[in-house]
Amino acid sequence: MEAESKEKIKRILEALLFVTSRPLSAKELRDVVSDVEVIPEKQLLPLLEELAQEYEELGRSFKLEETSEGFQIRTRSEYAPYLSKLYKDRRTEKLSHAVLETLAIIAYRQPITKSEVEGVRGVDVTGPLKKCLEHEYVAIVGKKEVLGRPFMYGTTNKFLKQFGLKTLDELPQIEELREMGESQKELALEPSEVNSEEEKPTDENQVPEEVNESPEAVEGEEVEALNDTELEDAIQDDENSELKEEADTEEEEIEIKEDEHAIEALGEDPEEEK
Repeated sequence: MEAESKEKIKRILEALLFVTSRPLSAKELRDVVSDVEVIPEKQLLPLLEELAQEYEELGRSFKLEETSEGFQIRTRSEYAPYLSKLYKDRRTEKLSHAVLETLAIIAYRQPITKSEVEGVRGVDVTGPLKKCLEHEYVAIVGKKEVLGRPFMYGTTNKFLKQFGLKTLDELPQIEELREMGESQKELALEPSEVNSEEEKPTDENQVPEEVNESPEAVEGEEVEALNDTELEDAIQDDENSELKEEADTEEEEIEIKEDEHAIEALGEDPEEEK
């Protein structure tokens, strides 16, 4: 293929991908450029790769991606806020956490039944599953050969397109997700661990003099450090102490009254009793 012809085909491919609102397959692209030069698919793919590389090197605000349905030019995610302002009148619906969880379980364990999804999540998934079906991210792919023959669900091409995947093999591996989760937990714990090391003295003799001279401040810090359970126990102890004090007071009053009656009885004239 001559250099001039090759460059012309690349520009045609770029124009086709630029104006379309859907992915174009390699066959569709090849059929259009056949008027310029008939080329096999194995020669068309390197031209598309060159286009994608050009966009990367030039730092363009868009990129060329291959999805399960074909090739498409897409804007980069960092420019999404600006596009949202331009198309603010367009109605968008965000997927809830429950819907995303349900979708992830189906994606990783498909084909899967509704009861099996509920077994993983531990809650009813009727609502989230309905949302997945409405958005066409999930579809019924068959029936399980068990009692009742429940429907089995799997992801669709729209799911792959929405999440920028060519095949399900490109989904992150479970181990990768676990490592990412552990890394985030470690990052979240690092500041608190540093603070706890700074605040906790290694030796009683190293306690600052200001703390020893102001026991009230130390007591205040201990109260603030109590968790909810310890705080409830402390409140219950205080209430029990107050009830005990009231009971002791009542017993003392009863004893005083008994003593007064005894004194009055001793003071009575024996002859009057006769």
